[in-house]
Amino acid sequence: MGFRPQYMTHVDTVIEHLGGRSFRKTAEDELIKRFLQLVKPNRWSKVKPELKGDKISFPNIVIFDSFYHDFYNKNSMDYSSHQKMSDFCEGIAFGADDVLCGDREMVMRLNRNEVDTSIWYDLTTTNATGMKFFRNGRIDVRFKDREAASLCFNRLRLDELRLQEE
Repeated sequence: MGFRPQYMTHVDTVIEHLGGRSFRKTAEDELIKRFLQLVKPNRWSKVKPELKGDKISFPNIVIFDSFYHDFYNKNSMDYSSHQKMSDFCEGIAFGADDVLCGDREMVMRLNRNEVDTSIWYDLTTTNATGMKFFRNGRIDVRFKDREAASLCFNRLRLDELRLQEE
């Protein structure tokens, strides 16, 4: 006979990690946790993500490199913001379309070294239609209608976020 791996050991490890839940439910919980960690207001913040009709505004998500702005008059995302965009877009894709495959590539024509703050960038998702960047680090996400924005806001549990003073 040949070598037989101990499959039960691997299965037990996976089941223990999942805590008896499905892979999908575990992935959703982990995704929402990462997203909320990214968008939660810092200790002294006076603003939090806000639902405004068919848009959700997310303050303080990206940081633009001041050197590029001062010398080249271009808005270039700093390295940490570029990394955060993947988690942010993953959350938006899940909140808008209930899919787990979001990435910063869903923002069409976005070049991290030359972000245009005057336009709406189209998204590849069905319910979230556009994303706009602001110099102060805010990102607005536009949805096809008010109901889609509200559904995303609730699915991502943004209504649970609180400011320090609340």
